Formats: sequence, C-alpha cells, structure tokens
Amino acid sequence: MGPTEAKIGDTVTFSCVTSPSNPRADIAWFKGGQTLEAAHTTTHISPEGGWTTSSNVSFKIESTDRSVLVTCQGINRDLVESKGASHMIDVIQPPGYPRIYRASSNVTEGQLQRVMCTSTGGHPKPELTWYRGSRKLQSVRRVDGNTVTAELTLTANRTDNGVTFKCEASSKAISSSQPLSETVSFQVLFQPANVSIKTEGVLKEGEKINMTCEAAYSNPPAIVSWWRDGISIPAPTNESPDSKFGGKKASTTLELELTSEFDNAVYTCQALNNAIKQSVHDAITLQVL
Repeated sequence: MGPTEAKIGDTVTFSCVTSPSNPRADIAWFKGGQTLEAAHTTTHISPEGGWTTSSNVSFKIESTDRSVLVTCQGINRDLVESKGASHMIDVIQPPGYPRIYRASSNVTEGQLQRVMCTSTGGHPKPELTWYRGSRKLQSVRRVDGNTVTAELTLTANRTDNGVTFKCEASSKAISSSQPLSETVSFQVLFQPANVSIKTEGVLKEGEKINMTCEAAYSNPPAIVSWWRDGISIPAPTNESPDSKFGGKKASTTLELELTSEFDNAVYTCQALNNAIKQSVHDAITLQVL
C-alpha cells in the first residue's frame, strides 16, 4: 500500500502485510532491482494460526526516476518459499517554461496574426492556455514528441494595442497557485477612423478665417496635410495629449485671407499613417460671399 504518484524530491512511504504463515515470514523490499532497508517490521499472532508480518519502507524520489516499481517479498525461510506484491509509482515532472513565438511585435489592424506557445518535457504533458488579460482564449493544441504547442490566431484590432496576452502551462506537477507562464504584447498600428474639417469665421471676401482639420486616433499619430488642386499646402501638424488604445489625435490649421478667387475652391484634408501607408480624406468647398 502506498501512493500511485509522486514528484521528484518527494519522500514516499509504503507498507506491506503478509497473510498468516508458520513460521513467521521475513519481508524484503526492492525498488526496481535495488534492495531497500525496511524502516520498521513487526509480527503478530494471527487468529487463524501462525503469524502475520508487516513492514514499512520510505525512500526519496530521485531526478532520474520516471516510473518506479516497488516490490514487497514475503519469505518463509523454512519452506524456502516466497510470495510478492508489486506497486507502480508514476513520477510526475514539471514541464519546461512556456515560450512564445511570433512573426513580429508590430501588426497592422485587420491583419491575421498567428502566435505559438510551446512547452517541452514534463509528465504528464502540460495543458497550455492562452489569456487576454483575465479572459480565456481558444487555441489549437498539438503534441509532437515531448513538445506541446498551443497556436493562437488573432485578427489585430486597435483595442489589442499594448494589451498583455499570456500563455500558461498547467499540470499535476505544477502548483495551481504558481503556474508557469510567459506574456507578450503587440503594437497594433491603425489609421484614423475619419477626419473632420471645421471653419472659424465668416466666409466673406476680405475676411480671415481658420480652417482646422482633425484626424481621429491613430497609431502612430497621423500626418495631417492640406491640398488644393493637387498641390500640397504647408501647415504644421499638432498632436493632442490625450490618447485612446495607444493612439493619438492630430490636427492642422490653415489660415486664409479670403478673396473672390476662393469661391468654389475645394480644399482637401489628408490624414496619413506613414507607418502603414494608409490614409483617410475629407474635403470642403468654400462658398465665399
């Protein structure tokens, strides 16, 4: 009698009891082919006649142990006969720390990203689980020899920018309060959702007006520029201090002194995310009085 599972470093104890014999039996212990020294052996008179013998043995599970066969042998030396019983211990071992592999740390919004988490070794083989923050994610598990892989497929979204993804390895050989894990995060590049143009002042000949074009949140911040008749009009881009999903707003203001020549002029605002070469536009047609 004894445990069926043990970890490396554990001290395990087994007990063995014989049925009645006359004369009393001796007990010998073996770990595989190695003789073990009994910790305690006693004999008792049996109501059925003869004696029963009981014995305990303890030993430490070594790092080289995988499956351990423990044998108790009861020997009647006068009859030169013996009977034995065996017990198998399954040695559970922790897996290797999970490792995460990805194609790139930068990913464009809408792009498909496959992320691999692997763990090698361990008995039994570990379960690998992906989390986004505290939320559990679905992944595809594969086993190749002594390596376990969990593949996570993501369609990049701006809400994933800077978010921590975690791969956690769990098994009977690991404490549930201290699982093995590795984390990863992505920089999601995204263009502004839109641009908007606002005018300040009266659109009247001889007046000065300000036209402001504001680009929505972008990562990295968009470069905002003005165009008229296919010609770029220089104007500085200003970034806002606030951010959302790690992206920032950007704007540019154009000052115009109106003449009759501005009537029906079309001004286009472009917001360009230079990292991903994606842009959005808006345009305004001036109606100058």
